[in-house]
Amino acid sequence: MGSFWVKICLSLVVFAITGCASTLTMEESEFPRNGWDIQIIADQNEIEIDEQSTNPGTAGGGLLGVLIVHAMDSSANNRAEDAVTQIRDQLARYQISEVFSERLKESGVLQRLSTNSEVTIAREAIPSDTLADNNTIRVMPRVLFSNDLSTLLVRLRVWEGELGSDGKLDSTGAVFNYESFASIPEPDVGDKREHFAEAWVNKEVGLIIEMIEDGMDRTIAMLERHLLEPSPVLSSNNVKLPQNRPFRVKEWRREDGWVWAMNSTGKLYAAAVPEELVDSR
Repeated sequence: MGSFWVKICLSLVVFAITGCASTLTMEESEFPRNGWDIQIIADQNEIEIDEQSTNPGTAGGGLLGVLIVHAMDSSANNRAEDAVTQIRDQLARYQISEVFSERLKESGVLQRLSTNSEVTIAREAIPSDTLADNNTIRVMPRVLFSNDLSTLLVRLRVWEGELGSDGKLDSTGAVFNYESFASIPEPDVGDKREHFAEAWVNKEVGLIIEMIEDGMDRTIAMLERHLLEPSPVLSSNNVKLPQNRPFRVKEWRREDGWVWAMNSTGKLYAAAVPEELVDSR
C-alpha cells in the first residue's frame, strides 16, 4: 500500500439541492408517501467523473476521462494513463448499480420513503418527458471520481415527482442529495495529478471496493436519519468540511467519531465529517 494512504480523510457530505426557491426542506416534505412508486435508476457501468467539475468539451469518459482532463500535455501523461486504466479494468467487473440497489432494498429505507409502493429498477436514465403511470420517487445512486482524481465520491439522490395532467412527472420540490467521499491529502510538493494517480494505483482494488460500499452504507444511513429527524436542532459550533467541499456548516449531532451538520436553513445540505475536522470558528 502506498505512503499516500497513510492519512486518508474519509468524509461524508449530504445535501438537499436548492436550485430554485421552490425546493423543500425535509421537514416540509411529506415522507413517507402512500402508494407512490419508487424507481431506482441503476444505469451506471463504471466509476464516472463528477459532472459538477468536468469540462464538457473534454474527450473521454470515466476514469480515463478524468486523467485526460488533467494530464494533457504532461510528461507524466502515459504513465498516469496506464495507472488509471489498470484500476478501471479491475473495477469493470464490479457491478456498481446492482450492489447499490440491493443495499437500498435490504436497508428498508425505501419503505420509509413510500409505503405500499412498487419498487422497480431502471437500467437506463429516464428522460424528463417520459410518460408515467403514478406519482414516483426516483432514487439515483452514483459512484464518481472528482475531476482531479483526488476524491472518490458516493452519491445518493432522492427526487420526488407528482403525476401531472399531461401524464408526465412534475417535481414537488423535494430533492435530496447525499454524498460520501474519501479524499487523498494534497502533496506538499510535486505534480498533484501524478500524486493522486499513484495513490489510487497503490491501493488494492478490494480496499477501493470496501470504500465504495462503506460510502453506500453511509449515504443510506444519512437518508434514514434525515427522515427520522427532518428538522434537527443546530448548535453554534461550525464544522469545517474537507478540501473538496470548502464550506462551514452548523453542528447537528455526534456519533461514532463523526459529527453531523447542516446549513442553517436545512435546505442546502447536511454533512457528516470526522471529529478532527470540527472547529468552533
